[in-house]
Parts: sequence; C-alpha cells; structure tokens
Amino acid sequence: MASENDFMYPSNLGEDGTNDWIEFNAYSNGVAGYTKVQTNTKSRAQIQRNQTSVTQGTRTGTAQSGAYSGMGEGQGTGNFAQSGNLAHEGCAMLYIPEKLSMQSKSNFEGTSGGTATSLASNRLDNTDTGGMDVGIGSLLSNVLGGTKDLVLSATEQVEALQVGQQAIGGGVGSANRHVLFKGVEFRTFSYSYQFLPKSLEESVMIRDMIRWFRSQMLPSLTVSGNKFHTPNYFEIKYMIDGNPTEFLNKIKPSVCTTCDVEYGGEGQFAMLQADNYGDSAPSVIGLNLEFQEVQLVTRTDALEGY
Repeated sequence: MASENDFMYPSNLGEDGTNDWIEFNAYSNGVAGYTKVQTNTKSRAQIQRNQTSVTQGTRTGTAQSGAYSGMGEGQGTGNFAQSGNLAHEGCAMLYIPEKLSMQSKSNFEGTSGGTATSLASNRLDNTDTGGMDVGIGSLLSNVLGGTKDLVLSATEQVEALQVGQQAIGGGVGSANRHVLFKGVEFRTFSYSYQFLPKSLEESVMIRDMIRWFRSQMLPSLTVSGNKFHTPNYFEIKYMIDGNPTEFLNKIKPSVCTTCDVEYGGEGQFAMLQADNYGDSAPSVIGLNLEFQEVQLVTRTDALEGY
C-alpha cells in the first residue's frame, strides 16, 4: 500500500481476477453539510443553470426540485470537498460483501383537519341539522352549556365542534385533509465483513485497519480538553473491474456512525500462533461498519446516480 494508513483486504485485490472492491477514503478537511456552514456545495447560479437545462432536454437538473427541499440542489455532487485542498487521512480497500443495499425515505404527514379557512368557515349542512343553520359559535355555546366567554385553544375548539356535530347527528371527522411534505432522511449504509487472516502480517494489517476506522469516526480533544474536534468524514466508492461503476449508487460524503468488532467464529474461538511464539492473533475477525451521509439527496442527485 502507499502509506501506513492505506489498507487492503484481501491482500490480492486487483490481482488474479479480484477486481471488485469498495474504497473507504477518509478526509479531515471541511465539507458542506458537516463541517461547513453551508449545506450546498453549488452556488445559486449553478443550481439555476442546472434547473434551466432540464427544459432543454438534459439530465443535469430539475426546475421543480427546489420547491421540495431547502437544503439546496445537487449538494456534494462531483467534487465533495468543493473548495480547498483535500486532507486525505488514509484509505481502506475491502472486498464487496454479498449484498449491497440503498434506502431512500421521504417523510409525509397527514393533517388532522382542513385548512384554517375551511375550519373557520365550515358550517353544518342544513340537511344534517333538521333545517337549522348552526355555526361554530352557536354550536360551541350549546356544547359548553352556554359559557360563551370561555377561551379555548384551536385544538379544543375543533374537538368541541366534532362532539357537537356527533351529538346532533351531523357529520363526524374532517374529510378535508391534506398531506404535508416534511423532508427527506439522511441515507445510511452498512457493510459487514469477516476476515480470515492467512499470516501474521495480514493479522497486523487488519488490526491496524480497525484502529484506523475507529480513529476516523471518533473525535479528538481541543487543547483545553473541554471540547471535541469533529471526527473525519469518508468518501465511499464502489469499484467494479478496477473502475467506478455507473450501475451501483453513488454515495455522498459520510460519517462513520458504527464500528463493531467481533473476534472468533466458525464454531469456536481460535488464535493464530506466531512463528516466534510472540503474541497470537485472532483467526476470525468480524467487522460491521455503518455510515450516514452528511448531505441530503435531492431529485437532481438521484438522476445523477446518488
């Protein structure tokens, strides 16, 4: 490998037909959505150009997506670091697990009532009240036993109205409901590995790699010792035949949220005995990594492969 912070498992990646792997590159420079104030790595002019290009038949943007997300369009697309020099802190190249998954989630919420205008102006239909024109004020007065000056919250007024409607055989519940868009979730990715070192050198490499992953996901202390410096972030790439692939999803800058390690397996706990009778190393090591993107994926990003 290129440096002490570069790792590879199995050690013959790129050789003998093993040309598929995942690259985990760690960086300590600022990145939008995490260690920079802005959440968008493109300027407003760039976003507008991308959105306008949709009307010209290209795939570089969308004119509608701005209405759905205040996080900015195309954040992190292409050059994750955006500005300044990349502060590379190492790389781990690992085989691709048996399965890869991607989940996208948009959040919506159904309202319990109609619009404020419809709530204020809604009256019971005369046919539902025996010909009587019953407004909100008079109905509340009946429900509350004539206490007209009682101040209620909006929720209490709606509930009282519903009780009154039901009591006189009127319509119950609100058919005038709406669905509100609440935003999107940050995507997460998980990778599970099982390492079976074939030599002491490979055991040492796996040990150092696990320490490296943990060091990149954990904070360091400031000089005063009272605060933390933020952990580093990762760029994750799927490599097929030694090149980035267009058939698997791209991943935006991510932070490592979980690094679980297990020793032993295959029915028993066993150690590899060193040739010189030094420290023995575990013969089976399990590693589970979980990452969360620091930038939201928008419609334009999805069209670009994220």
